[in-house]
Amino acid sequence: MLLDSQLADAFWAEAVNTATYLHSRSPSTSLNSRTPYEVLNCRKPELHHLQRFGSAAHKLIPPEQRNGKFSSHSRQCVMLGYVHDTSMIWRLWDPIERRVIQVSNVKFDESLVEGKRVIDEKSNDTLQSLANSQNTDIEASNEDSGASDIEAIPRGLLVAAEQGSSEIYQHLCPQAVNAKEAKSPIILNPNGYAEAIACAQQNGWKRAMQEEYASLKENKTWEYIPASDKQAIRCRWVFRT
Repeated sequence: MLLDSQLADAFWAEAVNTATYLHSRSPSTSLNSRTPYEVLNCRKPELHHLQRFGSAAHKLIPPEQRNGKFSSHSRQCVMLGYVHDTSMIWRLWDPIERRVIQVSNVKFDESLVEGKRVIDEKSNDTLQSLANSQNTDIEASNEDSGASDIEAIPRGLLVAAEQGSSEIYQHLCPQAVNAKEAKSPIILNPNGYAEAIACAQQNGWKRAMQEEYASLKENKTWEYIPASDKQAIRCRWVFRT
């Protein structure tokens, strides 16, 4: 879906949600050609509202938000998905407001895929604003060193930026470009604890480990018992974005 729409990897969560929505409304041989939605709700799902992921969507601008009588009555957005159990509302990416919106008054043009245009024209704002709208930003401490700007950006966006455009990567994280020449390497997904504390994002990983450990203790994930002659189950840190 992301490849067809030419949207950036930063939209992966919207693609997964839409794929799940469509899968639940697709016939399954294990359910005697019925859909999971039909089995769960005892009625067939509506399909008339399904649209192509990433296609152009023109949302209606309310009269009170228009700039006079001769201004545009609609705004071109990008179709991202649906709202659960309704066929009258869609999720769109608004390149002007730079956020995901839910609207009902919209017309679609499935022949026009808007992903590449959105990323090309507003790539910097799109990637950063999507991170804000999904609440994935990592808070950077003012006491941290120059690497704090690197840690404040989700690793997934750095991957998308590096694979997309060097200008985007520099805009999102100028310190990361300079850090490539420094002693500490930039490792987006460390293979273990040793790599995590030796890379350029070490302060961010240390803070993440402290938060994770505090959460495990708070939720009483385990119960401490003295060591014995029985073999203990080992565990390890997994660093993924």
